Amino acid sequence: MAASRAKTDDRCRIVIIGGGFGGAYCAQSLASKLRRSNAEVSLIDCNNYFLC
Repeated sequence: MAASRAKTDDRCRIVIIGGGFGGAYCAQSLASKLRRSNAEVSLIDCNNYFLC
């Protein structure tokens, strides 16, 4: 069953490691540019906050 689920899930996944200013703005920019495509943008950081 997992093999058939993997075949139907054809999304492009983009993972950004590091949620500093560069990582956060990169994720925001990619998400807005790829909004209409079948892509998923994820941002991973060890902190659960972002300071502006």
